[in-house]
Amino acid sequence: MKFNSARVKKIILPFIPRLLITPWERLCDRKRMKATRKAYLASARELAIETGLSFFCKRKLIEIFDGNNRLLVLSSEHLIYLKDFLQMFDYFFNVVEPVTQQRNGKGYFVVDYSKPAMHRLKECYVSFFFTSMAESLEMTEGYLRHCRPKEGDTVVDCGAYCGTSAYVFSKMVGPTGKVYSLEPDEMSYRMLLKNIKMHNLKNVIPLKVGLWSSSGTVGFHSDGSLGAGVNPVLQRPFFKSLTEIHVLSLEDFCHTYQIPNGSLVKMDIEGAEIEVMKGALAFLEKSKFEFAIASYHIVDDEMTCKRLETFLSEIGYLTKSTRTFDGLDTASLVTYAWKN
Repeated sequence: MKFNSARVKKIILPFIPRLLITPWERLCDRKRMKATRKAYLASARELAIETGLSFFCKRKLIEIFDGNNRLLVLSSEHLIYLKDFLQMFDYFFNVVEPVTQQRNGKGYFVVDYSKPAMHRLKECYVSFFFTSMAESLEMTEGYLRHCRPKEGDTVVDCGAYCGTSAYVFSKMVGPTGKVYSLEPDEMSYRMLLKNIKMHNLKNVIPLKVGLWSSSGTVGFHSDGSLGAGVNPVLQRPFFKSLTEIHVLSLEDFCHTYQIPNGSLVKMDIEGAEIEVMKGALAFLEKSKFEFAIASYHIVDDEMTCKRLETFLSEIGYLTKSTRTFDGLDTASLVTYAWKN
């Protein structure tokens, strides 16, 4: 074959700017992430002083001490949650049974969330597998202040995490009821499956899918935590774990799985609730569900509770937003909605 230099140039030349720019963009991105991380750690140290705690960042771990003999451990990949741990140290420490460890000749009570593990919840002495931080059964109770499912009911559990909510709902609806547990995060979904098997939750249907305004795929920050979420809503300034997940609109989901009117839909989906509801308003106007939605997430500089109340009240739902758990301040705000 005769070598055609003109054709080669025509094919290669358009890619040269991209080959030159991409490494530069990556370098700038790393610098931005490093600067953001540095600023975040500085503000975290100020918060630690306010709360009387101290923390140390190691290569793969972050250790938080309370000044006595209690120690919380999380993965460095979950640095974004450091401030949450500083503000809610007692909750995250007290929700599970700690183990005792000797460090430098001193005994510590340690709760280690740095890797997937089984933890025993203090409140009920029931064990669950968690990818990282634990979630109490009391958190699920917060979604049940307006509606309590009964034997034979159907519950849609959006943002099931590792399955403590599925466990509670499963016991409430009994063998004749159904719980659809939606969890798109790969690591959390695996823990959900393990907990369903361990607790023999035969009425729980696990689904590795998320909800969105329309069906398809979206970017997702998958970090195996309580705060994993959809990329267009949730930003991760200095740790990127972006993948793609399959999503359904609420209408498509309800039609596909034949969710009956009157069912409870619980959501904790890190701000994506706004898009889910925007895409479902016409469907919901003709339907009758009960909602319990974690609505403390910030979207466009405001908590989602306000927009949820507006959306739902305009299509005939009664709404109410309230804090459900004093120990977590705003991180327990739930918006309830229902039709008479």
